[in-house]
Amino acid sequence: MDDDKGPNTGGMGAYGPVQFVSKEIVMGICKRILTPIIQELKKMGIIYKGFIYAGMIMTKNGPKVLEFNVRFGDPECQPAMMMLKSDLYHLLSNALDGRLGDIQFHPGAACCIVLASKGYPGAYKKGLHIYGLEDAERIENVKVFHSGTKKEGKTIISDGGRIFGITGYSPNNIEEARNMAYDAVSKINIGAATEVVVRLKPTTPAAPGGFSYRKDIAQKARY
Repeated sequence: MDDDKGPNTGGMGAYGPVQFVSKEIVMGICKRILTPIIQELKKMGIIYKGFIYAGMIMTKNGPKVLEFNVRFGDPECQPAMMMLKSDLYHLLSNALDGRLGDIQFHPGAACCIVLASKGYPGAYKKGLHIYGLEDAERIENVKVFHSGTKKEGKTIISDGGRIFGITGYSPNNIEEARNMAYDAVSKINIGAATEVVVRLKPTTPAAPGGFSYRKDIAQKARY
């Protein structure tokens, strides 16, 4: 739910860059948390080549670790991919050879809104038809990342708790990116094949058989 209320779930959205996290904070995390992990793995005879994702929380005593994953973070990955200017394949290939080099990012900001099945993280229905994806994908600089979906013939249906990461990118600012993402969200709906489909507005939490999503993603960002 909005304002960090409700049950604990997987990520319900993400945005970047985050203004209150300075380059100094990021470098401090690398120096005090990530680099020692690589050094310890090396002592164990493990030459690690891959992703280490650190889920962090900012506290009054500085950044603390919530979790580690050896993969992309989700949904944090989606805004990062929209911001990435360097070719991902070449970055991965170079990393395998031990010569990652510089990573280039686009200017501006990106924002991801997760559309989840109604009832998530508790019980929820699967197999509901998705409507309006074409309209959402027509918006320039918006990408619909599929997560809990599958194809049934030519129809996309729901098949998980978190269904989509609707992500907008703006070369200007986070406000534009956020507005793009929520505009795309408003064009997508979910329901049984026989239902009359009513498009959700960004201010509508969920229609019967519809999505659940937070309406305050990136609201704390300084525009």
